[in-house]
Amino acid sequence: MSFGMLVRMPFTPLRHDAPVLGEEAWRPLLGKAKSICETNGLEFRLSHAWPEYAATQALAMERPAGLLACLSEKGFVSWDGLPPNAAREVEQWIEGQQRLLLAEKPADHGFPFNFLETEDGRKALFRQYLDAKAEKDTGYLGSAGRRTAVSPQSVRELASITDRKRGLRLVLWEAAFPREVAGLGTVWKESWLMRRFLSLCQAQVENVLSFNEVLSTACPALAEEVPWFGKSVVAVTAWDADSFRSAARGLPELFGKEILGFTPGASTRIRVSLFLPAPVFSDPAGRLASVLKDSHAPVTIRRNGGSFRFEVPEKSARKKAVLEGRGQETSDGVRMELVIGVKFRLDDLLSSFGSDASEGRAARRGALVEVLSVS
Repeated sequence: MSFGMLVRMPFTPLRHDAPVLGEEAWRPLLGKAKSICETNGLEFRLSHAWPEYAATQALAMERPAGLLACLSEKGFVSWDGLPPNAAREVEQWIEGQQRLLLAEKPADHGFPFNFLETEDGRKALFRQYLDAKAEKDTGYLGSAGRRTAVSPQSVRELASITDRKRGLRLVLWEAAFPREVAGLGTVWKESWLMRRFLSLCQAQVENVLSFNEVLSTACPALAEEVPWFGKSVVAVTAWDADSFRSAARGLPELFGKEILGFTPGASTRIRVSLFLPAPVFSDPAGRLASVLKDSHAPVTIRRNGGSFRFEVPEKSARKKAVLEGRGQETSDGVRMELVIGVKFRLDDLLSSFGSDASEGRAARRGALVEVLSVS
């Protein structure tokens, strides 16, 4: 069983609760859970260690911009939890903010972003918090503090909407992501596309339900850690697909063409352009050849001055890794254009530069990958 301390989140009744932000108080609580699991023959797992929990709780509470700025100014970036130095900074910041962080919050407490709430909503959240403290289950309260009754007709209408959603057919469409979203992850790209689309087509607010970027999820080459932008494929869910089609065709800066008969990951060929700045990326052509050799898909490098190209044998091409490639050395690094298949992992190449995992992640963040086409 996996356990972790509950984070007191904004805009919930628990925001009024005094959090546990001392490791000496945190450990005994987990010890009890671990003991119960082991006594009953269950495996105990901790969802996150103390430094990550403390940082998450602090960021979710009072004036998180101060902690964010503190960590950012010192250059703490990690995909694998807080580095030791960052954990110490979090502890020091919490110690300096104890009076504000550790106290129970009264009804009139000035929470961050309180301009997004109504007075009735604030009162309802505080009332639910008091009921929870008193171990009362009064059910869900509406914004005015009244119990919400659900009529049979409302239940039928909700069921009808759910059935309609299940029957909607996805529309696959070519989308273009700008350089500014490189390295920000799939969810951020989807959110950016939705915000941009609806700002330009406000009539689609009630029509389009979701954009799901499907290329990177099906192709290891564009894993979450790879800083890429450019062309991709999104699956669009909309009540009226024809209405969306009409809107998308009028936005060439966001959308290309509708893609018919496309199965992500089946026989995809992706043309990408890579910029690998010097001196972090030393001889990337040779490194790529080495990575491919280790993957049993060797290539031959043909050099001509500062330019080079890859000769890909038919046997290696069947591995669906690198299918074509060429590049040019410049004064500031190397630019390569590759045609890659669904089995190639760009992350393996980018993170191979560096003497350890930390240096590899830093190198990966310095690269820039543009997707030129998908077929």
